[in-house]
This record gives sequence, structure tokens and C-alpha cells, in this order.
Amino acid sequence: MKYTYLLCLFILTSCSVQKGLAFKVSKVEEVEFFQEYSGEKFKMNDTTKKMFLRDLNNAIETDSIAYLKTYKIFIHYKNGKIDTLFTNGYVYRNKKGFITKENLIEKYIPEHDSSLSERTQGILKTFRKLRLFLKEEKYDEVISCFSNEIQWSLKEIRKNEPRFKQWCLAWTMEDEEYDKYVKEIKEKGGQNENRGSFVFEENEWKIDQK
Repeated sequence: MKYTYLLCLFILTSCSVQKGLAFKVSKVEEVEFFQEYSGEKFKMNDTTKKMFLRDLNNAIETDSIAYLKTYKIFIHYKNGKIDTLFTNGYVYRNKKGFITKENLIEKYIPEHDSSLSERTQGILKTFRKLRLFLKEEKYDEVISCFSNEIQWSLKEIRKNEPRFKQWCLAWTMEDEEYDKYVKEIKEKGGQNENRGSFVFEENEWKIDQK
């Protein structure tokens, strides 16, 4: 009788505990974000992915449906399967709803902040693309991040390989510098003493200086 009572108590206690999400880092290939606002996709690096999944696993189940489909999060597994979550940063939904204590979008992807103006978000998007293209040495795409007028000048510079490499080096930002610049863009709306000229062309913001 005593054991039966303890078993029933254990079952009731287990059922009353709110279960959270359960993503095993070892089974996840990558985490990809899709921002509904801009149509932009962003993939986390391995370090950020681990920290994000850890915090996401601490989310607790909720009945709340008060959320905006600002982002889709695609959890890509190594076996080819994909989990999709809808979120506004706090509330996450698949078949069920989960909520976190802090906004994980703002915590792990500082560029993605829906409180920023469309102009500021566009500038951040351009600089993230520029940084990626420079790392991958995709120089045609690098040049496309600049205004049409500047592109003509850069194509001329590119004909001189040593000069073009020097120019690329001047625009290459290490993590610390990049994070500092992102913060500055968010605070000043893209106004910067050295990299503060932009123009809206072909439906996106482009850098308007060499």
C-alpha cells in the first residue's frame, strides 16, 4: 500500500512539472533564423548555437498565444530532419507554446532588433553581408554592397591586385571591431565618422564611400 501511494505521488508530481524544449546539441547540425520583416536569413556559429540551444531548453511550456511571427527558427538535425519554431524572441511555438525569461533573439543576434528603424536594419544587413563576402573572398558580391557610383571605382581598383587587397583589408573587421560597430549603428542609426555614408538603391541600403 505504501509503495502504491509513493508511485501515485511520483506520477502526479511528474505530471505537474512543466516540461521545456529538448534539443540535443550533439544532434543539431545548425540553427537558422528567418526574419519575416526583412526576408533575411542568418545562421548561428557553433559556439552561439550551443549557448542558444541551452537557453532555449530552459523555456517552460505555456498556453499563451500572444506572440508575433516575427521570426522562424529552423533547427537542422544531422539526420536531415528540421524542426520549425515561430517566435518573437520570448514565446516559441511549434505544436505547443514555450516561453523564456529573456529575449533570446536580442541576446544572441544583436543585429536583429525589431525596435530599430527600417533604415538601421537595412544598414546592418548590408554590413553583415559585406563581412561575410570578404571572409569568403567573393569579391563581386563585396563590390555589390556599395552604391552604383562607388562600384565603378572599385572595379577599377580591382584591376590593381595589391591595391585591391589593401582596400579589402581596410574594410575587414575583426569580431571586437564588428560588435562595436553594430552597437554604434544601433545607437546612431548608421551615422559614423568613418563609415557613415549610405544610399538606398535597388531596394536595399548600400555603402556610398570607398
